Amino acid sequence: MKRAGSRDFASKTDASVKPTPSEPEAPVTAQPSTVLIFKDGHQADVINYAIVGDTLFDFGAGRTHKVLLADLDLAATRKANDDRGVDFQIPASATRQ
Repeated sequence: MKRAGSRDFASKTDASVKPTPSEPEAPVTAQPSTVLIFKDGHQADVINYAIVGDTLFDFGAGRTHKVLLADLDLAATRKANDDRGVDFQIPASATRQ
């Protein structure tokens, strides 16, 4: 006889429910770096970056480095990356500033 408020905590397992094996992760392929060409002629390679407003944030090597788009030769940067098969685009909002 059950007491009021008591619960049955019988452990039930459903044999039809099996854990699904994790899908193997696709291997990470190395992405080509993006070359930045500055107005003074020097170049820098970046792999992980974001463009926000008029600033490019380089997130490489465990640090963040800010680069003003005004310091870059954008035409030369686009051409150099096109020649390497790398897509480098500046957001429209950044080119209006």
